Amino acid sequence: MIFLDFDGVLNADTGDDRDASVVDELWSAAWLDSVMVARLSDLTDRGAACVVISSSWRQRRSREELSAMLASLGFGGE
Repeated sequence: MIFLDFDGVLNADTGDDRDASVVDELWSAAWLDSVMVARLSDLTDRGAACVVISSSWRQRRSREELSAMLASLGFGGE
């Protein structure tokens, strides 16, 4: 089981200094690094691990939305 935070793990920009009008853009797949997502996918494949999202992103997006974001970047895990 992998407890996953997004900010600083799957991206490097937390957006803390961003204008509130673009906050919704922060919580999108565009802010995720495809290389980091590929590494996560490889890790879950090798260890047969499931991911538990412990990120603040779960307060902004549903589990289905987060799964779709990760899948759109090649994540094949659970």
